[in-house]
Amino acid sequence: MLAGYRADLDRERLGLGLTVFLSLKVEHSRTTSQVVEEALKAIEHVVACHVVSGDADFFVELAVPDLRTFEKVLTDQILAIGPVRDARSTFCIRTVIDRGPLPLNSWPAPRA
Repeated sequence: MLAGYRADLDRERLGLGLTVFLSLKVEHSRTTSQVVEEALKAIEHVVACHVVSGDADFFVELAVPDLRTFEKVLTDQILAIGPVRDARSTFCIRTVIDRGPLPLNSWPAPRA
């Protein structure tokens, strides 16, 4: 059940004090999702990516040092991904909770 192990680093002290969430809309085809996923994996500032339902197709979290770097990553890398048709950004003002514990108390009991 262990999916991995990671150190919890202080983004601000590492010079990555700006967290940006991007909602991406993409062109739909048989290979679109895979193309977008592989391209996002190659961008070092992308720290999380989720395929979602609703208005967007992908929800992406980026950790960048500043607004100038975000603009460069957005214009030169993310908007350059062929199937990406729209990107909406939301800037994190402050993180209230950033922890990994799962709500295991609501887990079903193991089957015998």
